[in-house]
Amino acid sequence: MLKDEFTTEETLKKRLDEYTVVIPKEKLSMKQTRWQRFIRYVASPTKDPLETIHTTSTGLKLFRTIPLASAVFITAIQLLLQF
Repeated sequence: MLKDEFTTEETLKKRLDEYTVVIPKEKLSMKQTRWQRFIRYVASPTKDPLETIHTTSTGLKLFRTIPLASAVFITAIQLLLQF
């Protein structure tokens, strides 16, 4: 949103002017350490890459059968290489 939109709407401007936010100067001036930045990065939520597969019934079936099929395939290769 543009800042101009807040000034054109009079009722919105009144509502926004009612509230004030006080930010302590200690919080603004405190620099985070490398460790704090790393912990924040590790603790941040991530998007599940397999979520689109799990949402459809076909994707869920494939997600269950691919590991089983690959295990059978690898077992067959190992048995053929033994003889």
